[in-house]
Amino acid sequence: MKMQVAAAERQEAEALAALKDAEEREARHLAKHAAEEARMNAEIAEEDRKKKELQEKLQREKEANQKLLADMAAKQEADQAAAHAAAELAHRQAIAAREAQGKRQQALHEELLAARTNKMQAQYDHLWISGDPGILVASVVIDDEKDIDLLKTHLFFYNVVADMWMHNTGGLFKTVVTPEHKMFKNDAEHRVYFVTTTPRAEELIAVCKQMLGKDDIDLVMTTPKTGNRYYIEWVKEQTQMPGQAEVPIDQFGV
Repeated sequence: MKMQVAAAERQEAEALAALKDAEEREARHLAKHAAEEARMNAEIAEEDRKKKELQEKLQREKEANQKLLADMAAKQEADQAAAHAAAELAHRQAIAAREAQGKRQQALHEELLAARTNKMQAQYDHLWISGDPGILVASVVIDDEKDIDLLKTHLFFYNVVADMWMHNTGGLFKTVVTPEHKMFKNDAEHRVYFVTTTPRAEELIAVCKQMLGKDDIDLVMTTPKTGNRYYIEWVKEQTQMPGQAEVPIDQFGV
């Protein structure tokens, strides 16, 4: 009986020891599992932390790059605006400088021209040097001296010309027969020169045609650009139209 009790007690003790070992093994397994799970959770948390830090770093770098690009764009725009404004200012200044230089050159030119004109007028007071003198020199070839005398009388009487002279174009005497079968001798052709004013030119042409009996005459007219001022003024006085004289005719003792 005692032996059975001892065996039962021994079996019970062994069962309790086995149960205790099993519980300890389970406790160790649970602790190991918990430790492994904690390690994995720590690794995951560490990975999440590193990932978050990397994302935050990338975001900061992105924002920094965006700010840098924006600052660079703003600076470039400001530099371009400043360069454009400087170019516009330089362009306006260049235009103003050219205009001022042109005005100075024009003023200097006018000053030099006025000084030259004054000098010329002082040195050559008797010369006509400015504008159209208003006179002309006409010439025509006439064979018969009698026609020349008649023409001279008429032209001077009516103040058509102020001056008149004749130039022989040859030196040998010859007999000339006119279309009217009139014979006369002359010592070659005579080129006759007249000095008159522009307003009396048409009248000079008409008188020459009438006095010479020709509708087509070779009357050459030239206008001088300069000359003796006193002579030009004298020509204008001598060829005044009737009624234009400033002095009454009775004061001339005619």
